[in-house]
Amino acid sequence: MIKGTTLVTVKYFDAIRGNELGSIPAGTQITADRNQVQWLHLTSIGGVVITREAWASAGNKNQYISWTYVPDPPPAKRVTNTITVYDDGSIDVTPA
Repeated sequence: MIKGTTLVTVKYFDAIRGNELGSIPAGTQITADRNQVQWLHLTSIGGVVITREAWASAGNKNQYISWTYVPDPPPAKRVTNTITVYDDGSIDVTPA
């Protein structure tokens, strides 16, 4: 995963050097899933998930978007419990 912050207002596109979709204000947090020649494939802008193709140039010296690779968060741990509901309305939870 890539996390970054826009340093200036950055335009984003539907493909590398594709059609412009909009712009991202300076100081906005972004996430991306890959980097292709300093073009970041955006997965969120300002905490809002992107559901379509969206690319933004970080600049050849990261002068538009400051970014870094970060480890993906670990998968959520699955927990299984047995829940017993008694006739009197009480509940008992027992870890499996």
